[in-house]
Amino acid sequence: MTVRHQLSGTDSGLLSLELPSQPMHSVALMVLGCPEPGGHPMGIDELRGHVTARLAALPALRWRLAAVPLGLGRPVLVDDTGFDVSAHVRAERLPAPGTAKALDRYVAAGAERRLPRDRPLWDLTLVDGLEDGRQALAFRFHHCLMDGRALLATLAELLPHAPAAPAPGIPGRWEPLPFPSRRRLLLTAARQHAGAVGRLPALVARTRRTVAEIRAERLASPAPPPTKQDAPWTPLNVGLGASRSVARVALPLEEVRRIRSRAAVTVNDVVLAAVAGALRAYLLDAGALPDRPLVARVPVVIDPAGPVRTYGNRFAALSTSLRTDISDPAARLAAIAAAAGEAKRLHAMADPMLMSWWLEQIPPALAERAVRRGVRLRRDHPERIEWNVVVSNVRSYREARHLGSQQLEELYLTGPPNGGVGVNISVTDYCDRLFVGVLAFSDSLDRPGDLAAHLRAAVDELGATVEEAAGSLPA
Repeated sequence: MTVRHQLSGTDSGLLSLELPSQPMHSVALMVLGCPEPGGHPMGIDELRGHVTARLAALPALRWRLAAVPLGLGRPVLVDDTGFDVSAHVRAERLPAPGTAKALDRYVAAGAERRLPRDRPLWDLTLVDGLEDGRQALAFRFHHCLMDGRALLATLAELLPHAPAAPAPGIPGRWEPLPFPSRRRLLLTAARQHAGAVGRLPALVARTRRTVAEIRAERLASPAPPPTKQDAPWTPLNVGLGASRSVARVALPLEEVRRIRSRAAVTVNDVVLAAVAGALRAYLLDAGALPDRPLVARVPVVIDPAGPVRTYGNRFAALSTSLRTDISDPAARLAAIAAAAGEAKRLHAMADPMLMSWWLEQIPPALAERAVRRGVRLRRDHPERIEWNVVVSNVRSYREARHLGSQQLEELYLTGPPNGGVGVNISVTDYCDRLFVGVLAFSDSLDRPGDLAAHLRAAVDELGATVEEAAGSLPA
């Protein structure tokens, strides 16, 4: 058997979304501290050896795409028989003085270039020349390979708990299987379609039942989640050019938790409220804040209990209101928490795998044609949007991670903007801070530094107003 892994419907759909001006890879930016006493900065040869020793435990880093002829079936991932670690692990140096803005520009430029499909869909760059003497790692990986949860499992293999930890107790070598023949790929597609056709009647019945149940619940709900017609057009939704912008900010996790406790909401509610406050301020500065509240698309992990996975996508998404029509931060947080709670309740009623199963019914050739048609429609009808922004919240590591003798100090995740959603915001907690990474079309977010500043201010404002509101209540 030469096929290692077949892309799921969700994986294949993410691959089909890729266009010359719409790369579909994510970026993890890791900033390393200075070496601990007795240690030394990471070198490129050492980093390549470090990665090579862990390839046996990270199969997705060894696999490349094998497309089914004529796009008749979902692509498969197979061993790259000519794998060369030096083609994936490289070194770059920022021009002096190596500021944070220069690092952001470097990440943005990397987000503009598609990953080559004739090799495994990732690369890792060791970035030197930061102004404070530190180093950074920029890990680009196609979204069809892994979601946020699989990414963190992958990084956990590459960044152990203890400094200078040896390679795991597994063989560093792996034996690639031969590249599959055209005939085998077609047979794989034929089996795939046969299985899909056999499941279609049950899938149709399941979908009708689920849609009817959710529709009834929406009608009975006092505040149903927003629909596709509820998102107002904003400059954040331009998103058609090739250029990208990046924003980063680190927020105090303890302050976010304090707000959560004082307001009796969840950390995710506080994150959404901070994003809402920042976007509201950003659009007010531009004189472009709509009367209707912004709508966020929030990915939700649907992994069942089981072993940790290092590849694949298992998530669904819900829509919720950011209530940017409310000026008071404390009242906005309460409204966001109520809206998110109702969105989660209705989302829990849906079968999380329905979308992926429906995507398995569509050959990639048709899916790619639909994506191109969607881009043309967005150009002709920019007001037709479903969401204003994507907001992901991924739980990360509680304990510090290391690479050699250097500690991981900052961890920013960014997902690709696409499909009329020009701004993608990813939040992850690491140790005692909350790291926010923003990747956007430059024509959607032309002042990334302003949005980062507004995110900091939004948390401070939330903390002050929530404290004031709590202080006015009886003991």
